Amino acid sequence: MTRARRLPPALVMVRAATAVPARKTPVSGFSLVEVLVASALLVSGVAALVHLLALSSRAMTDAHDTTVASVLAAQKMEELRSGPFPGGPPGEAVEILSGFIRRSTVEPLPRDPLNAVVITVDVSRSGRERPASHLVTIRTRGFR
Repeated sequence: MTRARRLPPALVMVRAATAVPARKTPVSGFSLVEVLVASALLVSGVAALVHLLALSSRAMTDAHDTTVASVLAAQKMEELRSGPFPGGPPGEAVEILSGFIRRSTVEPLPRDPLNAVVITVDVSRSGRERPASHLVTIRTRGFR
């Protein structure tokens, strides 16, 4: 049997202080590739959120314009329906109201031109061709 040789305690402390520990696990942390991939995912996610914000803002503006146009069209339609029965030649009126253009027409109904008229009201945003609101009704002469 061989006996293990024991080192003096002072030498053991010197060896312990200068010894480099052996690596048993890989180096912890992130590699450059992992950081670049994570950054690319983060940037694309933020870009998608910014695009979604722009789309929702546009949709909210369009909904507001449609609501205002519907109210303006309903007001004009009520005004034309509640007044005296329109007689005379067909006519068109154009009004510019706070960024909106309101067009109203009154034309005789082809099947009964003396007793019925077609009332049309279109309201669109200034600078846009397509109306945001389009209302059509038929008004008949009251019979007693």
